[in-house]
Amino acid sequence: KLHSKLLMRNVAAVLVLALLVALTTAERVHITHVTANSHLNTPAGWSKLGEADAEHPLKLTFALKQSNIEKLESLFWERSHPASDTFGQWLSLDEIADLVQPTAATVNTVTQFLKSYGVEGQLSLSKDFLTVVVPVEIASQLMETEFHLFQHTDGRQHVTTVQRYSVPEEVASVIDFVTGLSGFPEISPKYFVPESADAAQAAFPVTPQVLRQRYNISTTNFGQNETNSQSVAEFQSQYYSPTDLKKFYSSYWPQNPNYDVTKVVGSNDPSNPGGEASLDIQFIKGVAPSAKTWFWSNPAFDFFSDLTAWINQMNSEPNNPWVHSISYGDQGALTKPASDYQTRFDTEMKKLGLRGVSIIFASGDSGTGCEACLYFSPSFPATAPSITSVGATRFLNNAIGEEAAVESFGSGGGFSYHFAIPSYQADDVSGYFSSGVTLPASRYYTTTGRGTPDVSALGIGFQVLVDGALERLHTLTTLVIASSLPSLGIVFTSFL
Repeated sequence: KLHSKLLMRNVAAVLVLALLVALTTAERVHITHVTANSHLNTPAGWSKLGEADAEHPLKLTFALKQSNIEKLESLFWERSHPASDTFGQWLSLDEIADLVQPTAATVNTVTQFLKSYGVEGQLSLSKDFLTVVVPVEIASQLMETEFHLFQHTDGRQHVTTVQRYSVPEEVASVIDFVTGLSGFPEISPKYFVPESADAAQAAFPVTPQVLRQRYNISTTNFGQNETNSQSVAEFQSQYYSPTDLKKFYSSYWPQNPNYDVTKVVGSNDPSNPGGEASLDIQFIKGVAPSAKTWFWSNPAFDFFSDLTAWINQMNSEPNNPWVHSISYGDQGALTKPASDYQTRFDTEMKKLGLRGVSIIFASGDSGTGCEACLYFSPSFPATAPSITSVGATRFLNNAIGEEAAVESFGSGGGFSYHFAIPSYQADDVSGYFSSGVTLPASRYYTTTGRGTPDVSALGIGFQVLVDGALERLHTLTTLVIASSLPSLGIVFTSFL
């Protein structure tokens, strides 16, 4: 028996060794999480300084292929539809993890690939993301690429690759993408600054009281139920100042002293508040002051790597807030993520939706997104069918009342080339195209894709405190919709 056990152990060891050898010598496949080869470009304002420090740490996230996606999809639509008998019967993080967790073979293939380079990965609680932190030297070997140090004209430095990267065929077949390798931070502010100062001052000043009056939101401190919660997610090193938030409260909502943020996930630099983050946190709390409020912030790598980090954080948090407002997206035809990334992102939103979480995304701030006017490019992630996308309006007569689309910037909208029309908006999309409205040439857009936005709300003239100074800013007001939900006591889905 002892001989038999030793023999079995030796066989197992040989098999593992054979797998490691196969993974390190197998033919490799070029992959990317962004539009094909777009990561090979260096954006304006950035210049290469030289090779990256071999010890510089990089955080790589492998999205493992999931199981039972069709079952997840069915459950999501069934339990998100108000007419369903199972509406609102949400699942826990553990239940969803058990439903979609990758096969043991998938996990083993990726972990053995990493181990062959001396790397141990960390699985998310959802069991379908594997994250590693490795020095540039090891990342270069893992992905067969080179990393360089770049510097922006403003002095900011960034380590990334602008070369192709790859993994062995066996690994490529069991992952959807890898993030944390390529891309550059977005340097420009994420909130819209109008071209003229006159446009900024002409907009009707919007405060929390204005939003409450316009949208018939209770003037009492609603949302006091202990289970009510909301959140904003920020990217590109956008932070908020608790001092600004306190001052904002004293100016616009003095009767409610509950200005504290319940929890910060990630990092926050109060000494360096940004316009977008300040607007988001001040107004979501200004409209729903009693709801527990979280602030999520991810560092400035490329947007989709940071978005993946946010997803991974959500997947590892059993008790997420019920409502999330995200005023970010990408409307560039050449900078959107690859199809596999878009599909996986929508799956991740379905996982959150099946937990009862509502996700509200901005629909973009570049109108149709017509780059060089080759074709229209609606913003992503707003086009994901499982989230709610929000566009921006203005007061038509510069007074509280009737609204129309903003004019000083283009509120995003259009039809997805990747996602088909979901059933909940099929009649509306069909009705729009048959309504007789004047349309551009058909070569610029598709008539078979998911349409955005779902709803619109005020997006101009927001009174915001940034580092102690009052500014009038413009944004895509996901927070207007998100902050009203605690007063409704319902889960907000895309059925609008």
